[in-house]
Amino acid sequence: MFIFSASIIIRPVRPVHKHYEKELHALTENVCMTFRTLGCDTSVSQFYFHPDEEAEVRDFELEGSEIRLLRECYRFRSVALLGQIALSVAALYHAGQWAAECQINEPLER
Repeated sequence: MFIFSASIIIRPVRPVHKHYEKELHALTENVCMTFRTLGCDTSVSQFYFHPDEEAEVRDFELEGSEIRLLRECYRFRSVALLGQIALSVAALYHAGQWAAECQINEPLER
């Protein structure tokens, strides 16, 4: 048995409007629902960051989301397929006002 583990980080490139947090939460929930249908356990954490040095001086922060994915797989092939899906989902949302990154952890064998 193998354990698939990955993280998808979604953050705004810049705030286009005041209510970008609602869009971020909706986007995060859509990603979580996608992976829940594939049998993955999901957990979400919010973080705050400064988009550039000028924003740091002005103490201006943006909110981002980190989605952690975890699933036990009977075959290594399933781990590889889930990794491809996670990379594809991150690439799909990496456009326009959003930046998405995917980090796939080394699969653990149980």
